[in-house]
Amino acid sequence: MIRLRAAFITFGFLALIPIIVSAAFQTQRAQIEITITINVTPNPLGYATPGAASDTSGRVIAAKLRLNRSEAASEFHAESLSFASNVVAQNQGAVKVEASVSPNPLGTLLYSNQTGVIISQEAGTTVVYPCEYTVTASTTQAAWTLDHGLFTNFILGGGSASFAGGNVANNTHLATPRPTATPFVVYSDDGGTWTAAATGAHAETFCVDLTVTIPIATSGGTYSSNAVYTLFY
Repeated sequence: MIRLRAAFITFGFLALIPIIVSAAFQTQRAQIEITITINVTPNPLGYATPGAASDTSGRVIAAKLRLNRSEAASEFHAESLSFASNVVAQNQGAVKVEASVSPNPLGTLLYSNQTGVIISQEAGTTVVYPCEYTVTASTTQAAWTLDHGLFTNFILGGGSASFAGGNVANNTHLATPRPTATPFVVYSDDGGTWTAAATGAHAETFCVDLTVTIPIATSGGTYSSNAVYTLFY
């Protein structure tokens, strides 16, 4: 009886292996990146007082222009130009080119309507940007997975400052946006992995809403990172 039970346990474990393998070992088929640039305006905690304007009420400013007559008139001379060309008539004819094209049964295309987006926002605020860009997966496959994530945190130009990539969340949807947005996973910080954005079949286009939260202490400047999308099946 003990041997029989052990045999059933072993069979049950082996029966699960093909499912795990098929889910975990999909092959990367296409990858694109979209640059997200954020122009940050510092939070207005204070303003510098402008200096007092100088009083010029008692002064008279006179300006005198003198025309240099030697340079006043511009002279133009019309030149007669002639071009001689020898045209040799040649017998030319169209060359017919034929090609036979057959569709790739595993054809894949992954693309976006933008190569990059630019956002201007003040530090210390949270703003939602609906459908800031779209991502389209177009393939003949009946089942695929779309992974996504930021490659790095948002880095100030020159690399002198940054803020966390998780401060930018996404709401990736086909039609109706989800109730809440999910912070982007940052590949360089969060274990070197992407997360699944969606699964689908054949051709589907996703809208990507961005929810951007900029920490109030963030210095002004231009920050950027790359959102990476990878198609697996």
